[in-house]
Amino acid sequence: MDAEQISGGLDYLLGALERLHIQPAFSAPVKDKIPDLHLELRFLKLISLCLRKYEESADEDIMMQSIMMKIQAVLETEIEDVEILTCTLLEKIENLKPEVKDICDVLWNSSLGYMAGGTSDEIMEFIDLILWNMRDLLNWKADHIAASVKKHIKADLEVLCFIGNVVNFTAKRCTNQQKLEVFWTCTQFIVVKEACLSVMYWIDANDENLATKSDDKTYDPKVIEMFVGVLTASKSSQYEKLMLSEIVTSLVDLLQEDLLSPMKAHIAILCEGLVFLIAFLMNPPENFEIEAGNALLAEIDAVIKQVISFICSLYTDENKEDISSEEKVCLSSLKEKIEMVKAEVREFVQITSLSESGFPTTNGVGFIDFLLENLKKMLKCKASSITFAQDKVERILEELQSLRHIIKDIMELQNEHKETEDLCKKFMNVAYKAEHAVNSCLVSENPIWYDMVCLSHIIEEIEVIKPEIQEITDQQMYKARLPGFQNDSTLILPGEANTSRSEEVVVGFKDESEAIIDRLIRGSKHLDIVSIVGMPGQGKTTLAKKVYNDPSVKYYFNRCAWCFVSQMYNTKELLLDILSDLNGLDVRVSKPTAREEDLAEWLWKCLKGRRFLIVMDDIWDIGAWDSIKRSLPDDDNGSRVMFTSRIRNLVLQAKPNSSPCPLSPLSDEESWELLQEKLFNNNGCPSDLLEVGQKIAKNCKGLPLAVVLVAGILARENNDLEWWNQVQESMGSHIASEGCMDMLELSYKHLPHRLRPCFLYFGVFPEAKIIRVQKLMKLWIAEGFIKSDEVKSSNDVAGEYLMDLIDRSLVTTAATSSKGEVKACRIHDLLHDFCLAKAKEENFFQWVHGHDVSYHSPIPKVYDEYRLCISSEWEQFIHSRPAGPGVHSLLVSGIHVERCQHSKMTSFFLGFKFLYVLDLECIYVDDFFPEEIILMIHLRYLAIWCCTNYIPSSIETLWNLETLIVKGARIYSIPLPDTIWEMKSLRHVDIPTMSFRDYENDESCQLQNVETFATPTLTSGKDTEELLRRLPRLRKLKCNFFEIQLDSEDPIGFPALGCLSQLESLNVYNCGDMLIGENDDQFPSFSFPNTLRKLTLQNFCLTRDAISAIGQLPNLEVLKLRKSAFLDLKWDMEDGEFIKLKFLQLSEVQIERWNACSEPFPSLQRLVLINCKGLEEIPSSFGDIPTLKIMRVYWCHKATSSAQQIFEEQQDMGNDGFEVYVLDD
Repeated sequence: MDAEQISGGLDYLLGALERLHIQPAFSAPVKDKIPDLHLELRFLKLISLCLRKYEESADEDIMMQSIMMKIQAVLETEIEDVEILTCTLLEKIENLKPEVKDICDVLWNSSLGYMAGGTSDEIMEFIDLILWNMRDLLNWKADHIAASVKKHIKADLEVLCFIGNVVNFTAKRCTNQQKLEVFWTCTQFIVVKEACLSVMYWIDANDENLATKSDDKTYDPKVIEMFVGVLTASKSSQYEKLMLSEIVTSLVDLLQEDLLSPMKAHIAILCEGLVFLIAFLMNPPENFEIEAGNALLAEIDAVIKQVISFICSLYTDENKEDISSEEKVCLSSLKEKIEMVKAEVREFVQITSLSESGFPTTNGVGFIDFLLENLKKMLKCKASSITFAQDKVERILEELQSLRHIIKDIMELQNEHKETEDLCKKFMNVAYKAEHAVNSCLVSENPIWYDMVCLSHIIEEIEVIKPEIQEITDQQMYKARLPGFQNDSTLILPGEANTSRSEEVVVGFKDESEAIIDRLIRGSKHLDIVSIVGMPGQGKTTLAKKVYNDPSVKYYFNRCAWCFVSQMYNTKELLLDILSDLNGLDVRVSKPTAREEDLAEWLWKCLKGRRFLIVMDDIWDIGAWDSIKRSLPDDDNGSRVMFTSRIRNLVLQAKPNSSPCPLSPLSDEESWELLQEKLFNNNGCPSDLLEVGQKIAKNCKGLPLAVVLVAGILARENNDLEWWNQVQESMGSHIASEGCMDMLELSYKHLPHRLRPCFLYFGVFPEAKIIRVQKLMKLWIAEGFIKSDEVKSSNDVAGEYLMDLIDRSLVTTAATSSKGEVKACRIHDLLHDFCLAKAKEENFFQWVHGHDVSYHSPIPKVYDEYRLCISSEWEQFIHSRPAGPGVHSLLVSGIHVERCQHSKMTSFFLGFKFLYVLDLECIYVDDFFPEEIILMIHLRYLAIWCCTNYIPSSIETLWNLETLIVKGARIYSIPLPDTIWEMKSLRHVDIPTMSFRDYENDESCQLQNVETFATPTLTSGKDTEELLRRLPRLRKLKCNFFEIQLDSEDPIGFPALGCLSQLESLNVYNCGDMLIGENDDQFPSFSFPNTLRKLTLQNFCLTRDAISAIGQLPNLEVLKLRKSAFLDLKWDMEDGEFIKLKFLQLSEVQIERWNACSEPFPSLQRLVLINCKGLEEIPSSFGDIPTLKIMRVYWCHKATSSAQQIFEEQQDMGNDGFEVYVLDD
């Protein structure tokens, strides 16, 4: 039997062992020995492969034949008992080891020629086996290996990995066949040496003499040059940048591996230059040979050889710590040559740079902080991918950090010195260029030598500007300040600001509101239009809200809905807004692909036969009314539509002969009353501020918006007379004629720098858009506007920033959550106009409208702006072949359900590789998850709409992704790839329905930063608990629960969620049948963490014990029970339950009797009952709850009268603040 046959026999035996290992019948001792035997046999296979690589000779032939015969004898062992067979084989192999060691010594020292030829696959098979064996040897025998030997084994592993990478890379790319054949032959020789060494480690892992053999493998310059030669003869593409970087840097690292640290420091510049030169030869620019000639390429090749030869010469003395004077001369000469070559390369290669006109000027210090954090994170998480540039990135980080505090002082002082302003702008331009240059290192855009040139150029620019900055610091040019300016550090922090009141303060409009209410609930029975007309900022929307929320109006109309129209209206959006308001849910989620015609018909059906009120706020075009009115039935029941508009003629077009309600400006007294209400509530103004306060109110010219804005400015220091005087002097005298723009400018100037980008960001949303707060904050964080600290999370800080903007009256609360927190917000249309103007001035973002792009342009449209907001037709935008190397955020508004061509989308993804934010939530991208997205490796926020049943495992490439939103997935559960656990930056995951594939229970696979997770499908059992333990910081979980009840008497399980020690919000939907058993013992015992503040359960059957367990949660504030049932259709309450509950909702709950205790829900503020048709009555004791403010009862036929009775009792007791809304038709 020859070596090849022996190798085949060993393969057969190894396969048999693998099959045996998974058999459950064997005892633990047998199973423990099988892996050991597997490793022993693999080493025998390795020595047989070594023997195959050598030509036979007379002297060694007998020895080799002898060892092969003995290996053959091992293979021919025949024993039926597996345990005895395993022990026998292990013993035989152990007895064989001395002979194997002898043959390894012979092969190591042999002067025999090695066999030429062989394929790359054969070489890789050989290398893979050595790597497999050595890694298992390290892992399984670690306790029996000397420390010095471990070090050498690890070094040999690095060498083999490098050789394997080179073999793989050059096999299909090398254009010089002769060089390739020489390389493969030489590689086989090196690999056989490594194989012999690994076998020696296996035989005696404590033989420290093996270190000498390992050191003997140090490659001479000719071998290194051979590697370089075959690499430079291989052509690579830009998409192989990571592999190329790893190979080249590994080569240089191996070259200097055994040098002492002082020596490495001396040649660091040489090594960096060597990486540059090798990478350049491997991937030179197109037509470089034609333009530069072969002379430069030959010069580069010569310098590479000289550098390699010099470094190898330093190995003559292994303990050498410094270089000689002659070596210093040589070192200096080589450095000069490398710099000369780089200079010549620069002459032939044009280095493109981003246009500085696209760089934002907003929040410079905030951007610097964001950039520094990104650089630190990249060096920590992606160091292996940027080894070629690591030193330069570290240098840039160090330089920017050293200048950051100086720039902060200059910027925060806001001085008007032209020289300082220009210098700050110049520094920021360099910072933005640095961001792009560093990010380019991870993007398959440019060759690595090009990235190295760009980074060097950034360092040079910093070196130029650094003395200028330091000179200004020395001269202390910090004199010119705006009146009343204060540094960020002296401003009121978000947490210290006045508590925002969600209720809008309304002063004046008494006569107007009474007149409008009268026209709404009296007069013609025909469908009629009531309109409010006034100038910007005069309070049209405020008055409309006051009327809309009036109890008499709510009582009169069966259906009420509100929509914001604005200049850029969309009929489908208007229909969706109205339907969502009418139905109490977001129709966009329930019917994402509904056509406009279907929505119009649905609206007509919803309103048919009902008395309704529809408010169309801020209408500019009669077309908006024309597009909606066909969906509004006129049933002669007194239905109304209310307009607010700046344009009187528009109202007359909708209803000729009508008399719109004009708004008069506030009187000076009313302006002063409103200002006091905003600043002091009902506490009154301090006497020393009365005079200046009345002057400020008078300067507002009767405009409510101007009063609100100036209140936001004054609120910073309520009782400071000097501050109030400064504000009064700064106010423009022509506020009314300028539409509050002066006041807006003043408000913006007095915003802390950290809040400015957050405020301007409202301009990236369409006018009048109601913005979900959670989405807004995630975008702020992804954009880098929020700087977290060790005490507060990014989300908490973002929430404080938003409340600060609300307190300054720049942002309005549009909706509150069941916990009373701001759920949605918006800004006034004038503020939106200001954001657009200021954003254009400061290059903060750019809107792209339909007229900005050409559908048939032959030239690709390239954008320089940092952020793009797309409002044009998506198809039109895509067809313009857009690209944005400097674009970092792209947000699309509107609704586009037409699927784009896949080729066009691919081109789009390739054109925007540097995005941090990609919001395609309203674009139907494809039927599948577009894998090209993984090219955008810097993404921090990704929202996409696609119908998919999988997410590719390559998504782990998005190493920096914090928010992942996949909208519109298929009804089947999407299995998340195992690689999701490698995405350590993830904070928020929102996928409609998802599941987890089988995974190993490895505690290291945790997502430490995930705070919100939706919507996994969970079952009861240990696997679910182990899965959830991987999310230790989860705060909000929305999940589906699925449990199959095979027998009606089987117990019903429920996931154990108590392990989620930071969970605050939980939403669980039972997606199977409502589980109803024969007795109480079958029902699940809920295990919820005590940290829970909000709980939503849907489609559950609740026993007395289950609801009691919920009632014992010490921090529960919100409870929503939907489409569920109480066992026996009754709820018996006991004292001591639901101590902190503030909000309770029962929606479509099967319940008849509700037996309250003596003091139910001691903290309850809001009770909502929807469609509980079987409920006989609301317990009368609810009328005694001192904290209860609102009771809403919709379509609960039997309970309606009890709700009305509780309301009348509260009225008789003088509780005018108690509100009850009843709807039952």
